[in-house]
Amino acid sequence: MASPSVGAATNLTNRTRHLACSPQSQPGTVMCAGSSTDRTVRCWGSNGFEGHDGIIRTGQVNAPKGTFIDIATGIYHSCGIGTDRAIVCWGYNSEGQIDSPEGTFLDIATSNIRSCGIRTDRTIACWPDASPGEADVPEGTFASISAGNSYFCAIDTSNAVKCWGWVWTHDDHGQTSPPEGTFTAVSAGAGHSCGIRPDSTIVCWGKNGFGQSSPPEGTFIAVAPAANFSCGIRGGGSIHCWNWANNLPEGVDWHVGEYSAAAAGQYHSCGLKTDGSIGCWGGNWDGQLEAPKGLFSAITAGRLHSCGIRIDDTVACWGSNRWMQSDPPSTKFTAVFAGADHTCGLEPATTIYCWGDTRFGLSGRKP
Repeated sequence: MASPSVGAATNLTNRTRHLACSPQSQPGTVMCAGSSTDRTVRCWGSNGFEGHDGIIRTGQVNAPKGTFIDIATGIYHSCGIGTDRAIVCWGYNSEGQIDSPEGTFLDIATSNIRSCGIRTDRTIACWPDASPGEADVPEGTFASISAGNSYFCAIDTSNAVKCWGWVWTHDDHGQTSPPEGTFTAVSAGAGHSCGIRPDSTIVCWGKNGFGQSSPPEGTFIAVAPAANFSCGIRGGGSIHCWNWANNLPEGVDWHVGEYSAAAAGQYHSCGLKTDGSIGCWGGNWDGQLEAPKGLFSAITAGRLHSCGIRIDDTVACWGSNRWMQSDPPSTKFTAVFAGADHTCGLEPATTIYCWGDTRFGLSGRKP
């Protein structure tokens, strides 16, 4: 699996040390949460938006029936891999973004509009069709995939990274031109990506106006590029971030040995400490750094808010609540995922429950 990120699927059984990122820069935040008990899905947050024609588009929190093993959340749509390995998508469909292909899949990643998945034969399929000028989907077989704003990066079965997608000419900073060599992990951010080499060093490419693609020396076990900065976890559990975010302790290792996981939002990050508490740093204009007290087992970050799973399996969120993304249900969960504008999760029943901003449409449990 790719490192958890906005627009990237996260395996619901993955409980390893990791970093997660929220590269999307659009307003609002999507959240997903999952239960490993029966793998149903819940969604919450904004359930629509008003288009240029004045029509409200809805549906991104109206998740389908069924049980799932992976979830990928985009801007106004989401996709999941069912226990039968088929992909189901829901939400806004202006470009055919929920018209997923037939077949069985191992992995999925969702960007602004487009989604790509790794089939069980390890080839890649993307939908909707590529726009004029968009780089072609690479041939070959692949092991993992990650999504940025409008592009994708994947590690093939020879451990090389290949990237593709659509980038504005004036915004082309090499996002789809990864370096040569082999990698053990790759994670795509808003306008830059980072990968971990077999020797555990980090290499980044793409936008670098704030130094976000200039990683420090040393070795790491996880990396997460966000908007204008990146963070990594060293083997001993210390956090190292580079470069821009308010209150960010740039260029130094800090809280050595204290963190088992971290999640990077657009301008803030939060980390899960080894004692179960949460610490946050970066921009705080919407309360992103005001994590609740208590013990947690998992953490995820959206654009301007974060959520964590308490040890009693309930979800607590903090930060911006403009789209009700910080207003989770009281149901118990074992996983939680951030995207843009809506939230979905798995509950311990064979139903999918979705909810969102009541201005934009229906929410509730789907029988």
